[in-house]
Amino acid sequence: RMILETMYRSVGFDHVLFCTRDAKLGCMSARFGFGDGIDKIIPKFQFKLDPVSDVFQLVMAKQADVFVEDIDAESIAQRIPAWYRELMPAKTLVVFPLLIDKKPIGLFYGDKKTAHDLVIPHDQLNLLKTLRNQAILAIRHKQSGG
Repeated sequence: RMILETMYRSVGFDHVLFCTRDAKLGCMSARFGFGDGIDKIIPKFQFKLDPVSDVFQLVMAKQADVFVEDIDAESIAQRIPAWYRELMPAKTLVVFPLLIDKKPIGLFYGDKKTAHDLVIPHDQLNLLKTLRNQAILAIRHKQSGG
């Protein structure tokens, strides 16, 4: 939660979420977050990991960070799922997957309501990636009984 709150406050996202993999259901589900109306968003923010057709599924399959400046841009619009458009008032988003041994275990999500309203300088982006890596280290430590 501290990592998520740091992301929320330092970058100025409108919403941030931490999602974890639900192996039984084969999906990613939001666990907690910060932002306006987050209590209504968390229970509905989830997506199947297969098939790989939308931006969230691609992030997990390709194991790559994704920054979308405008969800309505021609190059990405068809990859934004309907559930997301109905649930989230955001036009800009960033997703950082969490992987352990190349297996998706979760993700960090952040957004801004207005397209092109999120500017993340290179050094700040590196700090966000460091926060994500710290989360992975903490999860690994917990899994090993630490």
